[in-house]
Amino acid sequence: MESAAVYIEGEMQTTDIAKALRYHIGKANARRFYADEKIMENEIFDSVTWEDLQNLLQRRPRMYQLWYGKQCSGFCGVGAMVSSWDKNESSKCPNCGVHETADHLNRCSNKIRRALLPDSLRDLVEWMEDHDTGPELTSWLPLYIQKRTQVACRPYSPIKGKNDSANETGWT
Repeated sequence: MESAAVYIEGEMQTTDIAKALRYHIGKANARRFYADEKIMENEIFDSVTWEDLQNLLQRRPRMYQLWYGKQCSGFCGVGAMVSSWDKNESSKCPNCGVHETADHLNRCSNKIRRALLPDSLRDLVEWMEDHDTGPELTSWLPLYIQKRTQVACRPYSPIKGKNDSANETGWT
C-alpha cells in the first residue's frame, strides 16, 4: 500500500506529476483568459473535450501541431497577419481580393479555390471510412463543410452529448 498519492483533477498520478500539473494549470489559465476576453463562455469551454484534442495532437507530427495552433488562433501566414508584420504586404486574399483572415481560407468565394472543395471532401470521406469513423459523422461533416457558406447548417454535435455545442465554440 502506498503511503501517499498525488491526485490532480481527481486522477491519481502514477508518474512524474510535472506534465499533468502544467496541463491543468494551463487549462485553468486558458479558461480564465477565454472568459475575460469574451472569446468563449466558461460553460462552452467546459463542454470541449480538451483532453481528447491533446491526445489527438500528441499523435501528430510537430509541424502539424504548429499549423493547427496557428490556424485556430488566426496567427498564420494570411494577408491580415503578414501585413501586420510587413507594412509593404497586402492584407488582401490573392484569389478574391477581400481582407484575408484564417477563417477566410475556408470560405473564399473564388471559383478556382471553391473548385478544390469537392476533391477535398471526397478525400475526407475516404479517409474517415478507412479509419472506421462513425457513419453519422462521416455523413454530416462533409455536408456541413460543403453547405456552411451557403445556408445555415447545424448538425448534431457529439461534444459531451450537447446539440450545437461545437458551433458555439466559434471555431471554423
